[in-house]
Amino acid sequence: MKKSTKIWLGIATIWPIVYMLLFFVVIFSVVIVGAFNPDSPAPVDNSPASILFPIGFMGFFVLHMLTIMGMLALTVFYVIRVFKTEQLDQNMKIMWMLLFFFMGMIAQPLFWYLYIWREAPGSSKDPQLVGPGWQRPLAEAGSPREAEYFSPRPPPDWR
Repeated sequence: MKKSTKIWLGIATIWPIVYMLLFFVVIFSVVIVGAFNPDSPAPVDNSPASILFPIGFMGFFVLHMLTIMGMLALTVFYVIRVFKTEQLDQNMKIMWMLLFFFMGMIAQPLFWYLYIWREAPGSSKDPQLVGPGWQRPLAEAGSPREAEYFSPRPPPDWR
């Protein structure tokens, strides 16, 4: 994957968190401003506030729907990515699937950083680099002696 594609995917992955914070700030500021100014008169029909409010609300609604559709598309993308990747064993794939469905806004940026943004150890110049979910096969272990298996001696019979 090209670096520019990784960056755009990272921005799209972080956007739901940023949007959620922005949404709460806007909604709470509207509520707090309305609570501290209860005696303000209703806007006149031709005032700029009465004209801009529906436009702003519709823009906010469109942004909200696009964010929800983007979150669904990202979930589909990451689920497909988990199944296609060779970096994860079967248990890790199941774990990531559960994380995507139950904690998607937190799990997706983590997966993006761990498995998309960072290079896989196989493509790295350092053979000792081992990241989460990646394991070197036993045959590729450091010394030939690590690949050999010697069964332990049976315990002594003290009877």
